[in-house]
Amino acid sequence: MYFNKKLTLALGIITVFLIGTFFVPTGPVSADPIPQPKIAFVFSTGGLGDLSFNDAGFVGLQKANTTYNLGVTEADYAEPTDVPEISDLVESFATSTKNYDLILTIGFSSADAVTASALAHPDQKFVIIDMVINLTNVASVVFNEQEGSFLAGVMAAMTTTSNKVAFLGGEEISLIKKFEAGFQQGVYAINDKIEIFAQYAPDQTNPWNDIGGGKSVAIDFIDKGADVIYAAAGETGVGMFNAVNETNTEAGIAGTDTKANEPDKIYGIGVDSDQDWTNPGYILTSMIKRVDVAVFDQIKAIVDGTWQGTGTDYSNILTLDLESGGVGISDMTYTGFEKDVDYNGSTRWEIVQSYSSAIIAGSIPVNIEPIEYYTTTAPGFDGFLVFLGLAIISLIPIIRRKFKN
Repeated sequence: MYFNKKLTLALGIITVFLIGTFFVPTGPVSADPIPQPKIAFVFSTGGLGDLSFNDAGFVGLQKANTTYNLGVTEADYAEPTDVPEISDLVESFATSTKNYDLILTIGFSSADAVTASALAHPDQKFVIIDMVINLTNVASVVFNEQEGSFLAGVMAAMTTTSNKVAFLGGEEISLIKKFEAGFQQGVYAINDKIEIFAQYAPDQTNPWNDIGGGKSVAIDFIDKGADVIYAAAGETGVGMFNAVNETNTEAGIAGTDTKANEPDKIYGIGVDSDQDWTNPGYILTSMIKRVDVAVFDQIKAIVDGTWQGTGTDYSNILTLDLESGGVGISDMTYTGFEKDVDYNGSTRWEIVQSYSSAIIAGSIPVNIEPIEYYTTTAPGFDGFLVFLGLAIISLIPIIRRKFKN
């Protein structure tokens, strides 16, 4: 009996041991999911629906939200109605109990708000797109808009049948002048006799949201004979599209089913995002700034743990250009009949690509300031010879005095 008890106890111990040996879990029975970063976004004035800068940023946010399952909701982004409200919105995210890992902003108008909040909250990470802030907790992303605008100008110059084109800007600031300068230089690279009209939003207190003002400026351009109009003006540029659409419709000129070089057809050129689809066949091309890529990459850096701020010595400014694919022009999905036209033995599109390669190679530096005589005669080769001749004439007295001595 005693033996049976000992045998029973021994078998029990062996059984427990075997169960423990063969059923020990190979990993944790349960583990808390890795928390995803919390992202906030303050858009620029004009808000979503501008078919431009803000919408492009939102595309990047949506892609990151889907890719990394961030759980971003409408409560995590805001659309300011004016510049002062940007400061309130940025600060509210910075002080939120949600403890955001990254707060993104768009546009130079956010600079003061981001600077103030970044200094007040040195452990909070920020991103500003289209502006540089030299703080270690702010990442700065800028673009070489002049390079993409150059290509838009090249295509405009090869497409115009009136030899008159135009530029509509939003606020008259150095940033938007980069668009104008590149466009102007691209036009003149093809034909330095083309006349370029340029004007900024008529209401400089509301330069980005004045659809009516944008339309009136575009109509004035059209009345002067411009048949290609490039707008870098936010929602004000929508007014230009409206003018182009209405003018073509009233003239009985269709969009995508037309042929190349059609007289009297008016084209718009979009900006920031691919706007070609908004008025198919009436938008020649769009100068694209990959704001979506900038937004996605900054969020990805937070997820990967590789995020870096600009630094007080400006050592980490991210510049997106032609070479990086950060700027360029659209594929002209709805106006392929224009890009495939022969131009001096090559297609227009091939000409555009050759200029793109030259800019990337550094053989064509692109202006960031427009020259000031765009509404009269461009500074072509003849103008250069005149300038050179005057310079030589002015040196003659100096040379004579030198030899007399």
